[in-house]
Amino acid sequence: MNSTCLEQHIWNGCWQGTAALLLAYGICRLWPKMPPHAMSWIWRLAYLKLMIAFIFIGSIGLPVLNHSYSRTLSAHISRAPLYRNARTLSTVAHHIDQAQSTVSILVLIWGTGVTLSTLKILTALRRTRRLRHTCESIEDADLQTELEQLCLRMKIKRVPQLLTGDVRGPMICGVLKQDIILPDKALTTSSHNDLRMIIAHELAHAKRHDVMWTWLPMLAQVFFFFNPLVWLFRREWLFAQESACDLLAIQTTGSACTDYGRMLLGHVVRRTSSAEPVGIGIAEPYETLKRRIDAMTKFAPITGKKKIAVCIAICVLALIGIVPWMLSAKDYKPTSAEIADVLAKAFYNRDYEAVYRIHVASGKPHSCDSAINYISGKLQSYGPVKEVTLEAKDKILPGLTGKGFSTGQQFAPAAGTEVSTWRVKAKNGEYRIGLMVQDGKLKFYEFNLADGGIGGGSL
Repeated sequence: MNSTCLEQHIWNGCWQGTAALLLAYGICRLWPKMPPHAMSWIWRLAYLKLMIAFIFIGSIGLPVLNHSYSRTLSAHISRAPLYRNARTLSTVAHHIDQAQSTVSILVLIWGTGVTLSTLKILTALRRTRRLRHTCESIEDADLQTELEQLCLRMKIKRVPQLLTGDVRGPMICGVLKQDIILPDKALTTSSHNDLRMIIAHELAHAKRHDVMWTWLPMLAQVFFFFNPLVWLFRREWLFAQESACDLLAIQTTGSACTDYGRMLLGHVVRRTSSAEPVGIGIAEPYETLKRRIDAMTKFAPITGKKKIAVCIAICVLALIGIVPWMLSAKDYKPTSAEIADVLAKAFYNRDYEAVYRIHVASGKPHSCDSAINYISGKLQSYGPVKEVTLEAKDKILPGLTGKGFSTGQQFAPAAGTEVSTWRVKAKNGEYRIGLMVQDGKLKFYEFNLADGGIGGGSL
């Protein structure tokens, strides 16, 4: 993948992902009492959109009517240079080289940042693996019974292993084979009810596959480390994720919100290093704890029709948001006036692209290049185009001096074909253009100059 293509991937992911993150934030703020499970899915979809837009260049086009066809095309023509001497070409080449060098430098900086971020994750993975090897299995029969019963209530088929080790707070790690790790001191300083709520919270993470989903914002921070919103909104992701697990743990254990909040206050931990194990702790960071405790009294479980409605809404958002949509210009049919204006300027400037865009054939008819070059050479003495006005609506008139060609007798217009003559006022003189337009495309043209017609051609 060259630097230009990579730049396009980064740009697509950056602007589309940023838009998705801002939309998710707006939805969560406008609906503060949204069920945390739904809120968590909103953030998942936003980060997923970012990564999909980064990985895939292709987009599904949404056609929209483009009324600025002629203005855009005319502006393009007006900027098209007619001739370039060696010095001009050299200057243009120099600017292109500079632009490519700038892109290469930016891509190199981006690659360095990605490499450093990847090394941090690899360090954390190695620490996680080392930690799981040093942990010891908990042989407490009561806790094992509680673990199995909670898994049965949450319909978790694969029961995680319950371990104890040198960790600052309770956590769950692993994607396929998951372990719940409790601090060594938790077994002696925490009550049985607190341990039950802690295990229920970690099982809620397992039920929701949060460890697997946590890789999504981690990868977003790797590839878009320069985007502050990716880091800022990860806190909102964590809040929604932890709140959803709090609610599920309270429902499963039947605990009171006050008891559960007290348990959180007693086991809150805060990350201090980016190389900490890859897992999910029971509370992080301190700033989200107060919001989580407040959320317990606001959020109510959704059931029945409301649950179905929320699921449908999330599915609709997923369909609309995740797919990399792109607005594309609808097939717009320019008027004869727009075609006359474009044709006069395009032939003067030898802008082949502009001519090809309004002709009736498909592809690029390179056979008419010679005609464009020839007529353009004749038009140089007239100077740049100033005004194009309609002179005859139903026929093609000869040159302004009475000389030239008249195609009115040579061509019998088919149904839906418009025949017209346009007077072109240039800087140094005037001439006529005869047009045949069929279904918004140029079918035939004829240039009649003041000193005699110079012919035309079928496109």
